[in-house]
Amino acid sequence: QNYLPREEARVHLQEVARLKKRESLTLMTDGWEDRLRRSIYGTLLAEVGFRPVVLGLEDLTGKRATADAVLTVVEGALQKKEVSPSQVVALVTDNPTTMTAFRRNYQLRYPWTITLFCFLHALNTIVGKISSHPVAKAVMTRNARLVSYFNSSHYWGGQLEAIAIRINVTRSMKTNFPTRFYGLVLQAISVQSYRPCLQELCLRDDAQRATRGLTSVSSDVVDICIRNATHWRHNEQLIRTCKPLVDAIGNVETRDANLADCMLELLWAERAIAKLSITETDDVDFAYHAKSTVRREFH
Repeated sequence: QNYLPREEARVHLQEVARLKKRESLTLMTDGWEDRLRRSIYGTLLAEVGFRPVVLGLEDLTGKRATADAVLTVVEGALQKKEVSPSQVVALVTDNPTTMTAFRRNYQLRYPWTITLFCFLHALNTIVGKISSHPVAKAVMTRNARLVSYFNSSHYWGGQLEAIAIRINVTRSMKTNFPTRFYGLVLQAISVQSYRPCLQELCLRDDAQRATRGLTSVSSDVVDICIRNATHWRHNEQLIRTCKPLVDAIGNVETRDANLADCMLELLWAERAIAKLSITETDDVDFAYHAKSTVRREFH
């Protein structure tokens, strides 16, 4: 009972002392719903080359998470760690309407602060815009169907895994995270790597027809795997188109990435997508949609 409060006080004083002389801090805040369905807002300070410092967590359950409420939470978090707003040079949040208004209010009160929306969220949103094309949507729906089917079928999922081990496919088929558009591309990459395994499995007699009372592979899954050549061509095009942005996200996820790194990654990704050639098997409309989507981010 006595140890934890003492340890909390020790860490608090240590972090106050550590932050006292810092002058180029970046302030970040975000909200989420925890497992108890509470509305939690967390605030932290970061600086390239230093370990981030969590300023605090605030429970806004039952309160309106307005821009003014978020501003109050952030100012309270700074006061708890005795950090002056003059030590903060930048503010980063994600980009919903509330956070956009919060950044505007914060900058009006502290006009020297550079306010930015999260670069990773921005790159992820670009992937989402590219993926909104009907061709990409259809591909991702079929990919999700394949992953869902084999992950939920103990027998056929096990048979697929055995083939993958035999032919040395080391990655697993990824389940998509609904809030991360680039997860759809990672899923597409994993499904594409499993194509030989899927085709070998679905060409088996017992996969196409029920044998000795045992269930065969679902007919729509068999169609995707061995009869729908267009799906695999468009899946490869989706991967080729979005891979530069996915790589950029991976490259700037580290806390050591600065704003210049982020902008350079975006420029390199745009250049790579702009220079992509359109092959005979590509969907031309999707190709032009992707190129124009990325280009519009610079206007």
